[in-house]
Amino acid sequence: MGKEFRLLGKTAIVTGGSNGLGEAIVQLFAQEGANVAIMDIAEPKEVPEGSKGRAAYFRGDVSNYQDCERVVSEVINSFGELNILVNNAGISFAGNILSDNSLDFWHNVLNVNLNGFFYMTKVSLPHMIKSEKLSS
Repeated sequence: MGKEFRLLGKTAIVTGGSNGLGEAIVQLFAQEGANVAIMDIAEPKEVPEGSKGRAAYFRGDVSNYQDCERVVSEVINSFGELNILVNNAGISFAGNILSDNSLDFWHNVLNVNLNGFFYMTKVSLPHMIKSEKLSS
């Protein structure tokens, strides 16, 4: 990674970090020396070990505001600060969203993809701003 974006010693939360793109982000961040908090409702197949950074799993549902508050608090207690948030959690769908899915499914998509993004950003941002000010 370039000098302008060093991850060594930074603490990141990756939502939806147990599989797919999120899992790849977790592995890359840990290899680059970041402390990575994997926030997901599903436990990861494995938590990266032996890399420059540390990774840990924090069970949480981004569509639940109290889970977001709890996980951010646990991450700060575990790693000391929060520098980066990767809002990766999301629900994808195939087919026609209107005819192939129920209203309950649609509400779940909105809760995870929209509310989850807002909740995690709202809870994380004050801590990221504080960490940035302390490192300046």
